[in-house]
Amino acid sequence: MAAAPPNGSATGKQKVLAAAHTLFSEGSYGDIGVAQILERAGVQAPTLYHHFGDKEGLFVAWAEQAFQRIEKAVNDSARPGAPTADALCNYAATLLTHVNFDLPQVLRDAPRLAKPESRDRVLGAYMQAVYEPLATLLVQAIATGEFRHESLAQLTDVFLGGLLALRNAHVPIEAMETQANWWCLAFVRAFRQRSA
Repeated sequence: MAAAPPNGSATGKQKVLAAAHTLFSEGSYGDIGVAQILERAGVQAPTLYHHFGDKEGLFVAWAEQAFQRIEKAVNDSARPGAPTADALCNYAATLLTHVNFDLPQVLRDAPRLAKPESRDRVLGAYMQAVYEPLATLLVQAIATGEFRHESLAQLTDVFLGGLLALRNAHVPIEAMETQANWWCLAFVRAFRQRSA
């Protein structure tokens, strides 16, 4: 029977997940090989296969963990009852500072996974962590008449698209909140209900 790792040392599973985070954060699922993951983690293949089944299982576990961290940050930073513009700016700043991977790449990779349940798990984690909190804010703004009645999917996609463009523009982390606020206010001005 193997001895437990000393306090502070990572288990094989943790090492594999840390390697997955580094590699999947920087590249496409299809471009990352098992050999790269194992080398980066400093473990043997049985460790990966025992804990995750295969590379796809590892990708799913990594993506779910990454989205859970985002969901926790979004929930922890939410300010119920805040005006829509403030709530959107808060959401945007939280998302920009807590997504430390190429989110569009993960969304492109998910439909390419071999197993339907893997695709569903990754996309479901994204919907729960990123899409639903934003959609909730926008539904409230439409329902109260603050925003024009527009397609919810279109509003959500425009908002997220703008945020991700800022993220991909390599804005320094200290400027993220300023950029997030700028984008939120531009978005609110564009979709605010006009008085008659």
